[in-house]
Amino acid sequence: MAKLLRRFALIVGGCALTVLGMVGLVIPIIPGVLFLAGAVICFSMVSTGFRDSVGIHLFQHPRYRLARRRWNAGAGLPLLERFKLTFWTSLAALTPGPLARKG
Repeated sequence: MAKLLRRFALIVGGCALTVLGMVGLVIPIIPGVLFLAGAVICFSMVSTGFRDSVGIHLFQHPRYRLARRRWNAGAGLPLLERFKLTFWTSLAALTPGPLARKG
């Protein structure tokens, strides 16, 4: 029962993220690509065929092939380094830098 509920929640979440992503592609304030990426993640957790299709396209694309292999091999950033990178990037985005306009 819990597995069925989780699957249903992922499908509903994926559909909601798809709608938000489509709206975000039209309205420039909403980051549509991020919502669409979230929808891809939700749908790939539900359907193995969808996951395999996305994986095949990522492995075949020359730009992402090496990055995807490194990620699967565990040669990417360690978890603590990812948290540090996320923290500092978020902090830099939220605080005004030296080139910020005044007034």
